[in-house]
Amino acid sequence: MMNLAMADYKKLILSKDFLSGLIFTVIAAGLLWEARGYAMGSMLRMGPGFFPVIISSLLGLMGIAILVKATLEGARERPVFAPMPALLITLALLAFAFSLQRLGLVIATLLLVTLTRLAMRPFNLIGTLLLSGVLVLLSLVVFGYFLRLPLRLWP
Repeated sequence: MMNLAMADYKKLILSKDFLSGLIFTVIAAGLLWEARGYAMGSMLRMGPGFFPVIISSLLGLMGIAILVKATLEGARERPVFAPMPALLITLALLAFAFSLQRLGLVIATLLLVTLTRLAMRPFNLIGTLLLSGVLVLLSLVVFGYFLRLPLRLWP
């Protein structure tokens, strides 16, 4: 009987939901630890620590909720690491970071969306271009209009 309980425990620890919740919770704790030295400020005058604390707290709450859900539902399946999608998503983030200043928002966003969509099967070119356009427009509205950040659109 003890071996069965231990096997279920190991299965739970290695389940996708449990590992995801644990990763979110650990990242949130690390971010909160890093933000502890920044001044919080107030709601009217937010300090440099306000946003990191709020975001990492929400991430931590989400991680704890996923951990609780995984524990209550029990183990489902073990995660399978897929190296190609992980590589493509990492490459997409790096391409966006390095191309935003050099190539502008439109091309950088197109690179980001195309490389991340290549990680999904089946690849849909029309959907990729449509999503890129929507993200460029949203970025312009949020960062250009509301936050007044100078965005370079083209090289």
